[in-house]
Amino acid sequence: MDSLFFYLSKIFDFVINPLFIVFLLLVIAIFSKKNKKLWVLVAVILLYIFSNPFLVTNVGRFWEIPKNPLPDSTYEIAIVLGGGIVTQTQDSNIVFMHNPDRIMQALKLYNQGKVKKILLSSGSGSMIHRDILEAELLKQALVDIGYPDSIFIVESTSNNTYENAVFSKNILDSLKIPYDKTILITSSMHFRRAYKCFLKQGIDCIAYPVAPIKSLQAISPSFYFLPDASALGVTNNLFHEVLGLIVYKIMGYA
Repeated sequence: MDSLFFYLSKIFDFVINPLFIVFLLLVIAIFSKKNKKLWVLVAVILLYIFSNPFLVTNVGRFWEIPKNPLPDSTYEIAIVLGGGIVTQTQDSNIVFMHNPDRIMQALKLYNQGKVKKILLSSGSGSMIHRDILEAELLKQALVDIGYPDSIFIVESTSNNTYENAVFSKNILDSLKIPYDKTILITSSMHFRRAYKCFLKQGIDCIAYPVAPIKSLQAISPSFYFLPDASALGVTNNLFHEVLGLIVYKIMGYA
């Protein structure tokens, strides 16, 4: 069942991609015998809305979870959820990609003495390269630049946010780490769904969302009026999180 859900979720992600929606409308316009101009107009309007930085940023800010000041204490562990932070090339080089703020903020807390250990939770999010386990790659990259191996705990079997919560709970329980001494780190856009998954498992940890979308705010005419490819990425993430949380609620995961 979990494997089926994983593959269905990947198909679902493809279908709700904003560019796929626009492309589908254009295909309908090509083959439609009536209202061709209407279909094209709808596609162009949606493309503009999906790619407008000002509109996308302000809608996204309603969804993301803001970061509150971290209580002054020392925590046993910070759980860092993966999701495209690193990958591996054919020549075995490790490449940093998306969401680097997640691990950078965790390392900052460790360097400040606020957390003792870091749990890296992420398996393979790929349908094809099932042997590329992100948490293991990330740990190796950090050890290679000088961080001690002993501070990292690797959970590399999870395929999605629900499994992040389930398998992280198993590790916390096995190590007898109190949940109130645990920090959960993921991006602010992803945090709402992630936190609900952890609460569903009974883990009421300290919330530490990072990479706020409001950091994209800029004061320039292009930001308000011109389409931008990066805004499409934000729209795609927003669709993924909003609809993903609905599906997780239906499945009983969150």
